[in-house]
Amino acid sequence: MGDPRTTVMIRNVPNMFTKENMLDLLDKHCLEENMKLAESVALGEADPGARSEFDFFYLPMDFRTGHNLGYAFVNLTNPTATWKLCVAINGRRLDPLGSRKICEITFARIQVVVVLIIIMS
Repeated sequence: MGDPRTTVMIRNVPNMFTKENMLDLLDKHCLEENMKLAESVALGEADPGARSEFDFFYLPMDFRTGHNLGYAFVNLTNPTATWKLCVAINGRRLDPLGSRKICEITFARIQVVVVLIIIMS
């Protein structure tokens, strides 16, 4: 969990997953994690700055078929949120419709934060 990277590539996204499906999955994950965090903060057990949030999302689509290409990029706002997302969905099936694809999360080769620093310099 000591890794400062925050941009991940989610591989093996079921091709029938839409942008809305993926955003719903990410929003639900963040909401659940933030509810757990709020309880821990109230008990004095956690840092309120460790909220699970994302600020960048990209799911490439094949415009000919209307299906996604099987991968997505997400940038979370802090390394703790990144770690929690990895624990939550890495090695699991994302599709309730029966896809056999097993989700795999890896750090993206290019980190969104690095790109923003370069652009702003």
